[in-house]
Amino acid sequence: MNTHTPPSITNRLSAQRAPLPHGIGHLLGRVTQGWQAWQRTRRLQRDAADFQRLDAITLRDLGMSASEHASHWAEAEGLAPMTRERVRRARRQGGR
Repeated sequence: MNTHTPPSITNRLSAQRAPLPHGIGHLLGRVTQGWQAWQRTRRLQRDAADFQRLDAITLRDLGMSASEHASHWAEAEGLAPMTRERVRRARRQGGR
């Protein structure tokens, strides 16, 4: 009587998969980092364009000046220490 249970298909496939060579894994990591940086840059450009459409009255209502966009965005993205209370509140509420 055979009491041996054959390995699942998933186990067999993962056992057959060879690890990536160091160079390729490193390259994929760098490509991923570059892609994320590109996405972050595009998001900043898109947000900056939206911000530029705001008039002085709207900015005043938001408690901001036209020169604050980049620093506010960096705080909201976690790229700079949070110094604005509205950014802290937004982060706690799950927004940016």
